[in-house]
Amino acid sequence: NANRFGRLDTKGDLLVSNFYYADKDYPQGIRITEASADFSPESVNLTKLDGRLGKSPVQANGTLSNYMAFILGDEGNELKGNLDVFSSSFDVNEWMTETETTNDDTTAMEVIPLPDNIDFTMSVKADKIMYDNLTLNNASGSMRIKDAVLYFDGFKTNLLGGGIAFDGNYNAKDISRPSFDMTLDISKLGVKEAFQSF
Repeated sequence: NANRFGRLDTKGDLLVSNFYYADKDYPQGIRITEASADFSPESVNLTKLDGRLGKSPVQANGTLSNYMAFILGDEGNELKGNLDVFSSSFDVNEWMTETETTNDDTTAMEVIPLPDNIDFTMSVKADKIMYDNLTLNNASGSMRIKDAVLYFDGFKTNLLGGGIAFDGNYNAKDISRPSFDMTLDISKLGVKEAFQSF
């Protein structure tokens, strides 16, 4: 094949409007108000996505390159991409499932493997995130997966009258001995706010 995927005539535009999906596993629903993308043999370019995940508004854009070689299994080809995601208000709670816990839980923790043939970066920004009984304001940061390592870079948010920032990585190159490294910076958290939240 010798990288002949560029010769495939995979060109076009994709427009989606007023799309809605929900089922028993995702009763919150996923709505795409408007989305547009164009694609060529080299890349897919998501120029606009405006929608909702449940009741949370989401906007996104990004690119995906080398997708043909990756999909068709050309050895040694890496899928590359980036995605920028923004939400003015994201409610994590509606995506959490209630699980029963017992003191006799003997379920072994599992190592999460990561692909070594993907180089993907996602930048995230949210004005407000609701998680459990916490409200995180002005949250932002980026994640990158490359060579079986997930990197967290520049994550920061305001909560409990102060701020939290962290950087780090989850390294699954050696799946028998994965590692997790994190630097956490907590500043000016309010005792009163923390007490009321917990």
